[in-house]
Amino acid sequence: MSELEKLLSEYKETERCIELGMEYLNDKDYARGKLDLVRVIIADLERLSAIAE
Repeated sequence: MSELEKLLSEYKETERCIELGMEYLNDKDYARGKLDLVRVIIADLERLSAIAE
């Protein structure tokens, strides 16, 4: 597994954790913002991964 794949896996795990934890928050706006950021990073890493192959 390449470093890029490891990083992508970590961000996907982070995305899942944020999604699961959001239901317990009263104010979800901050978490949604962070989730959006993580999703942008995941999309960028997936594009990089496709280019690197």
